Amino acid sequence: MATTVNSIFAAAKVQFHYLSDQQCFGRAEYWACLTELERAEARTGEIHGDCDDFAAWCVGHLRAAGLPGRYVLCQVETGEWHCVAESNGLILDNRQSMVMHFFGLPYVWHSVSGYHAGEPWHSIKKV
Repeated sequence: MATTVNSIFAAAKVQFHYLSDQQCFGRAEYWACLTELERAEARTGEIHGDCDDFAAWCVGHLRAAGLPGRYVLCQVETGEWHCVAESNGLILDNRQSMVMHFFGLPYVWHSVSGYHAGEPWHSIKKV
């Protein structure tokens, strides 16, 4: 499993170029679906977007590989909101150079999506 997660992350990192939602979609905030990202990728060979677009690409490819994949919303060291992909405690994060374990990041975790499309989000309780 870890090998596949690492392969998906490596592919995303090579193809991903950070651009704001305003630059990509003409809106202050926009969550693109995997289909939109893949259409653009087919045209340009690249993935453009912000953290939630990186996470969407990763979640989609994790699920297509038969692995659990979901979104996690958090706050980073600066207090800014951020979105990452998660699979069995492994975090795929456009800010990192490699797959990290959930406990290895200095983030404040707030909520997670379900592992399947359409499932509800859940708050992460602080202990």
